[in-house]
Amino acid sequence: MMQNKLKYGYLILLSALVLSCGGSGNEPITPEIKAPDVVSLNLPSNNTICEDGTNITTTTSDVVFTWAVANNTDSYELAITNLVTNVITTKTVADPITTATVNLTRGQPYKWQITSKSTKTTKTGVSSSNKFYLAGAGITSYPPFPATITAPTFGASVTPVSNKITLSWTVSDPDSSILTYEVYIDTDEAKVRSYTTPISSSTNSYSATVESNKTYFWCVKTSDGRNISYSLIHNFKTN
Repeated sequence: MMQNKLKYGYLILLSALVLSCGGSGNEPITPEIKAPDVVSLNLPSNNTICEDGTNITTTTSDVVFTWAVANNTDSYELAITNLVTNVITTKTVADPITTATVNLTRGQPYKWQITSKSTKTTKTGVSSSNKFYLAGAGITSYPPFPATITAPTFGASVTPVSNKITLSWTVSDPDSSILTYEVYIDTDEAKVRSYTTPISSSTNSYSATVESNKTYFWCVKTSDGRNISYSLIHNFKTN
């Protein structure tokens, strides 16, 4: 009799455990929170020269930026970078507005892109970037856009191969001219900033001789035969 009672009690306990672990099967399903879409940029279009804007003063113009609507988005952050000074101007607009007007200095090259944001997630959608020249008084031809350094990336640690490091960059020219380059590289940043001892290159890469355990500074001068532009100064460390 005692064994039957124990067996019966065990079965009741086991059934209770099964029910408590199994649950009711009616728990709510948390919906997936989607990241904001990446927008397509409209105007100013990429590599635009002589973007007029609306002249406000002799030195500034209002420029209108437009882009496509992105899904899963509450707001858009417009970021405009002056490619000469590297100063970034930002402006936030609420969805579904997809246009913004920003006052900029005339006669300068710019890059712009849009970041889509949502209050429901920390994920964002970052667009590609468009470059343009804002028209300036009396300017009839424009320099190449300042080169964009691609490798080594800013602050990278790199290992030389046979005491060599390959420097590379990308560049575009609004006038579609034939471009030439000069590379400035040194462990002394002041020498690079003074643009002394240039190294000529007809392509957008250069194999530089370096020493181990050093910090190097470098930049690129681009010329179309009439006008010139300079990239930002980057640095890297050698192992």
